Amino acid sequence: MTAMDAENYVKFEPRCVFINGKPLPNVRILLVYEDILRVIVAIDCREFYGFSYKRDAKEFIKEFLREKFGVAEFQIQPCNRRPARNPSP
Repeated sequence: MTAMDAENYVKFEPRCVFINGKPLPNVRILLVYEDILRVIVAIDCREFYGFSYKRDAKEFIKEFLREKFGVAEFQIQPCNRRPARNPSP
């Protein structure tokens, strides 16, 4: 790959949303390394939402999970890695 080729693509880093240590199978987050759009949230591969800031995407996911699943606690991690368990008090 030449330097010219590198200018013609955008790098995506997929993330999953975990609830109680299990990933939601139909929700993916793509971190985009590009100048304008930074985060894409894909739901069921039919709905795509773009955000300029990670905090806006996280707020959207928080509201989506609350409305659809009644869940308030979640973690966002790379899809191939299980989230860390919260220690019991």
